[in-house]
Amino acid sequence: MSAPVSAPLLRVQGLVKSFYGNRAVDDVSFDVPAGRVVALLGENGAGKSTVIKMLAGVYGRDAGHIFLDGQEITKPDGISFIHQDLGLVEWMTVAENIALATGFPGGRRRLVSWRAVRRQAEQTLALIGGGIDPDTRIFDLPRTERSLLAIARALVGGAKLLVLDEPTASLPAADVERLFAVLRRLREDGVGMIYVSHRLDEIFQIADDVVVMRNGRVVGAAPTARFTPAELVRLIVGRETRPGAPGAVGSGSGWSSTGSGSATSARWIFGYAPARWSGWSACAAPGRRRSAARWPACSRPGAAPCGWTGPRSRPGTARWRYAPGSGSPPPTASPTASRPACRCARTSF
Repeated sequence: MSAPVSAPLLRVQGLVKSFYGNRAVDDVSFDVPAGRVVALLGENGAGKSTVIKMLAGVYGRDAGHIFLDGQEITKPDGISFIHQDLGLVEWMTVAENIALATGFPGGRRRLVSWRAVRRQAEQTLALIGGGIDPDTRIFDLPRTERSLLAIARALVGGAKLLVLDEPTASLPAADVERLFAVLRRLREDGVGMIYVSHRLDEIFQIADDVVVMRNGRVVGAAPTARFTPAELVRLIVGRETRPGAPGAVGSGSGWSSTGSGSATSARWIFGYAPARWSGWSACAAPGRRRSAARWPACSRPGAAPCGWTGPRSRPGTARWRYAPGSGSPPPTASPTASRPACRCARTSF
């Protein structure tokens, strides 16, 4: 079965996927034209990840079709995926990580030609504008350059479509524009992109089109310019929203922390309600952990007013972490991260 000649780079048509009788994806259709960035938006559980896994071939589809360049595909040939976990081997160099995807060039006596490995890496990095030393080990590479490396490694395989799953989740704001500059250059070269993010300000900066999912279905699809931020939020959550919430059990405002003469935690305003998950985002630097360490007992000298109506205990103690009222899971998501079961009657951080 072939798509029409005028079909875009990617066409997703009538995708359906159920798990144990529950419909996770219900008749999802959208297009990704060549040289355009399409933002895939929705709350957690809306079905975005399931659609991406069907594109990747991780999940089979109960119904529907996926076309790439006008031909129906069952394998993700020509599609590359950039996840939050970039899949880089930290103790290897940039050049070696690229060679893991492209193959190690052979030299005499079937040994690896390291000169060819470096030359191959330089050619690959040129796809994103260069600026990265091929001999640098990944654990010495800034997070932004790791993301750019993952994109370059995907492109060297001849990808026509990139799927970027929250690529800026751990990037400081100053580095986001550097990533966007590369994405804009790729867009000009005709690369299509699906961009998944919960940051609406980024959507209006980089996305040409928006596809909004809710409860497994597409509830809105149009050029980004047709939406306001408020309209997108309403589509995503399915109702009108307003700042704040009644019944907050804790709040704080106007506090900052400094170290070595420079700010380490930004000023913040924070509130949360019973039986609701609350949190804040930050880069991988320890600013957010310093913030959490001070909450809820903001009673140190110079601290701004901070209210808490739950049980009082010293932050960081076992009583504070595991008693009803609050909790503190590990700062990073990994297979080795765990915490004992506990009852959190109100809120967990």
